[in-house]
Amino acid sequence: MKFVISGLICLIVGFLIGFVPMSMKKVEMQKQLEDCGDNLKMVYERLEFSEPYRIALNEFIGAYMATMNKNYGIANTRAISGFERAQPLADKGTSPFAEAAKQRDAVVAALAKGGNTAEAEMRLFLFSLYKGE
Repeated sequence: MKFVISGLICLIVGFLIGFVPMSMKKVEMQKQLEDCGDNLKMVYERLEFSEPYRIALNEFIGAYMATMNKNYGIANTRAISGFERAQPLADKGTSPFAEAAKQRDAVVAALAKGGNTAEAEMRLFLFSLYKGE
C-alpha cells in the first residue's frame, strides 16, 4: 500500500514538474502573440493612412510637373484627382491635406486659366503641402 501511495505521489510530482514550466511557457507565448497582433494592427493602420497620402501627393507632384511643362489641362486633371484622393485625409484632419482642401478652388481656377499665375499658384500650393508635414 505504501508503494502505491508513494508511486501516486511521485506520479503527481512528476506531472507537476512537467506541467508548470509548460504552462508558464504557454502564458509567455500568448503574451508574445498578443504583442505581435498589436504591432500588426499598428502596421495596418499606418498602411491605411500612408497609401492614400502617397497617391494624393504623387497626383499633386504630377500636376506641378505638368504645370512646369505648360500642360495645363493635364495639370488641372491631376490636381483635381489629387484633391479627390486627399479629401478623405482632409476629413480626418491630416495635417497638410486639411489646409490643402481649402485651396482647391484657387488652384483649380489658376490651372484652368494657365500662364504664369498657374505656375506660381501650383508652386506655392506644393510648397505649402511640404511645409505642413
